[in-house]
Amino acid sequence: MTVCIDKPTKKRRAARLAVTGFGREGREQGVVTKVKDDLNYAFIRCCDRPDPAFFHFNDIEGNAAANGDEVEFNVGEGKGDGRLTAKRVTKLPHGTVGFER
Repeated sequence: MTVCIDKPTKKRRAARLAVTGFGREGREQGVVTKVKDDLNYAFIRCCDRPDPAFFHFNDIEGNAAANGDEVEFNVGEGKGDGRLTAKRVTKLPHGTVGFER
């Protein structure tokens, strides 16, 4: 980050900010199911919800997913259709995700 002076207002402001990581608040876990490689999307069986979450491969690290991948993600609502959408999907080590019986 750099602090500079805004010429018109003469006020100090931050510049050249960089995201160094994301917080874990609001993150959920699950397992990837129903991968559609030809269409670049998949679904996640969520640990804390009965409905699956949909995600595009551009929302996961490496832009690819496989059945059985354990993941962590944020949940939002899809555009207009109301289905759950997973964002900022990251893969977890095998054995991390657990489901209650």
